[in-house]
Amino acid sequence: MKSLLCALFTAACFAATVRPVLGIVDPRSTPNNRFGIHIISEEDLEDAAALVNSAGGGWGYVTIVIREDDRNVEKWQRIFDRMRELKLIPLLRLATKAQDGGWAKPREEDIDSWVSFLSSLNWVVKNRYVILFNEPNHAKEWGGSLDPEEYARFTRFFHDALKKRSEDFFVLPAGFDAAATNGPETMTPEAYWLKMRQEDPTVFSLFDGWTSHAYPNPNFSGSLNQKGKTSLQGYRWEIGWLKRYGLKSDIPVIITETGWIHREGKVKDPSAHSADTVAALFKQAYQSIWLDSQIIAVTPFVLRYPEEPFDHFSWMKEDSEKYQQYDEVKAIPKTNGEPPQVHSGIFLPPSLPEELVVDSDYTFTIRLKNIGQSIWNRDDFSLKVENSQKTANIFVGHIPETDPFRIGEVEVRIRTPKETGNLTLTIELLHKGKPFGETREHKITILPPPSIILKADLWIKPKTSAGDFTLLIYDEGKLVKKIEPFSIKNGVGTVSELHDVIPEKVYRFVLTKPYYLPRQMYAYLSQETTTVEFKRLLPLDFNSDGTLTLRDIVSFFRYPQQSLRLLSPF
Repeated sequence: MKSLLCALFTAACFAATVRPVLGIVDPRSTPNNRFGIHIISEEDLEDAAALVNSAGGGWGYVTIVIREDDRNVEKWQRIFDRMRELKLIPLLRLATKAQDGGWAKPREEDIDSWVSFLSSLNWVVKNRYVILFNEPNHAKEWGGSLDPEEYARFTRFFHDALKKRSEDFFVLPAGFDAAATNGPETMTPEAYWLKMRQEDPTVFSLFDGWTSHAYPNPNFSGSLNQKGKTSLQGYRWEIGWLKRYGLKSDIPVIITETGWIHREGKVKDPSAHSADTVAALFKQAYQSIWLDSQIIAVTPFVLRYPEEPFDHFSWMKEDSEKYQQYDEVKAIPKTNGEPPQVHSGIFLPPSLPEELVVDSDYTFTIRLKNIGQSIWNRDDFSLKVENSQKTANIFVGHIPETDPFRIGEVEVRIRTPKETGNLTLTIELLHKGKPFGETREHKITILPPPSIILKADLWIKPKTSAGDFTLLIYDEGKLVKKIEPFSIKNGVGTVSELHDVIPEKVYRFVLTKPYYLPRQMYAYLSQETTTVEFKRLLPLDFNSDGTLTLRDIVSFFRYPQQSLRLLSPF
């Protein structure tokens, strides 16, 4: 049907690789939303999602064309990512480029570049739906020639190349124009298929699904209940005919083109149905004809094409208003689909420490990279941390929303046991309670608390003894311990058991006292005893704000007696 369709697809259509998996899945094995739509441009994705994912629905389908001169990985990955956000499943139909009022013939030597491009994308769902071009029983769709033998060979080569790269490619044939007749420019599908089979007797066993252009003919205005080759149920005739050639009788069916024309458009067509009638027909078709369990998706042609020659097919007007069929189909209750996706993730440095102290509290951040297809969210995804000692308490925060190839951070708080020993943590990612991606095992030795000896003197005082010091311990700008009041006697202060720290690590120790400028020292904290020696603290913080500023001079003269006592050596 409509050899001009692809010739007029001049609007823009729509790198990382997920790890190998076992192969395609039958879309009927999980909840599936069969509603879909055919679009011309990625600019229509939001309107498409609003249509096919309405009324309780999710993960509807979108058929979209990609030309060989538009294979830009960055652009198409951006489009796939947007479809992922909108919960739309792409049905990607391949095309060459416009030539002599039709389409150039695909070349076998271009198959490798196609496969490399398609494999470079992080697809939206596990099944990578690829449709091998369009209506080759029209000469204009195949470089001006009718060559079913060549299409059979081409299909075999393309199928094998895709499957060699990934078993996740869901290979679909071109949709055929069932209404075509035998002539110099067209061929009936049954005549075309016979020649394909004569060229390759098993070619029809290659397909993972069947593509159908089941239009209600004649003139895209046929009866809703008509049956047979050129009807809304034409896919049944196609499968019945091709069973003799090896096509599986229960093969999943995707109707990538269908629909009635309405009389409204650039120029009214009085022979066509009114828009209201077409809306009613679509509603009835979805609620009766397209309930067939063999159908996994129906994507009528076309969401937005208000210009000739497809203005009578368009679901949207030139001013972006919708025809009634849009609203009628939008209101139909739909299934919230659950298409399988590849879930995968890895842990990033830094890792958890190998030594901790007994009876201590710690807060760590575990960094995760999403290298799968799904968008992580707190409802379906979680981080699980199990420990080998029941006396250790572990709290794990929520996974933030994380797109593929982005990094998420999860807070983990650990309360260590009161006894020394070994602690083994098993860390894994879960999707709805099932593990996926990398699993990591981490061993931690629980040590007795270390001790510290601090040496500090005040100004020019011969002996320093005071109980109003504060000791602050920082780990790369983060305060991990605050001890106050902290006492120093004869220039020496001790902490016999220091908890909440990590041995064998450098910390910043800060010592403060009212009206004295703070002193800090970096020191390596050993497992046993660490000595930290500060420079003398200077009594120059007369306003006691922790810094030396002009305001200290003002405070000095405002309270002279107090200031002079601070400067006294006694």
